[in-house]
Amino acid sequence: MINLLPYDEKKKMEQERLLRFLIVASLSLSSVLFLGIVLMSPSYFNLRQQKIDLEKEEEIMRKNAPAETMDQVNTEIKKNLGRVKLIEFSSGSGDIYEILEKILDSRSHGISLIKVSFDKGDAEVRGKIIIGGRANARDDLLLFTKNLEELGIFNKIDSPISNILRKKDIDFSLTLDLIK
Repeated sequence: MINLLPYDEKKKMEQERLLRFLIVASLSLSSVLFLGIVLMSPSYFNLRQQKIDLEKEEEIMRKNAPAETMDQVNTEIKKNLGRVKLIEFSSGSGDIYEILEKILDSRSHGISLIKVSFDKGDAEVRGKIIIGGRANARDDLLLFTKNLEELGIFNKIDSPISNILRKKDIDFSLTLDLIK
C-alpha cells in the first residue's frame, strides 16, 4: 500500500488519533469512577448511620447499666451497714459504722463495692476491714486507695499487686488495718 500523505500530515493525524484515544479513555475512566461513587454512596451513608446508632446505643447502655447496678449495690450495702451497726452495738466497738460510712464516701464514681467484712481483731490490732469490689479503671482504684489513706484512720492498707495489673474492669480486694 502506497501512502500518499506528506510526513507532516501523517504526524498530525497520529497526534489527533492519540488525542482522541486519550479523550475516550479519560471519559470512560471518569464515567466508571462516577458510576462507582453513585452506586456505593447509599452503602456508605447506611453504614455511617449504623455506626452512629451503635455509638449512641453503647453510650446509653454504659450510662444506664452501671447506675442500676450501683443503686442495687448501694441498697445492699445500706442493708449490711444496718446489720453491722446492730452487731457493733452488741459488741461495744462504737465507731465502725462511721468508719464504713467514711469508706463509702471516699469512693470515686468508677468504684463499686461488692463485699465488706469486718474482723474485730485482738489486743495488737483494733480491727481489720476487708473490701472487695470492681473498678472501671486502674486510675479509679488508685484514687480510691489514696482517698482511704487520706482518711487517716488506717495503719496499713494492703492492696495486692493483682489489683493494678489490669487497666480496665478490675476486680479488687483491699485489707484495711484500723489504727488502735
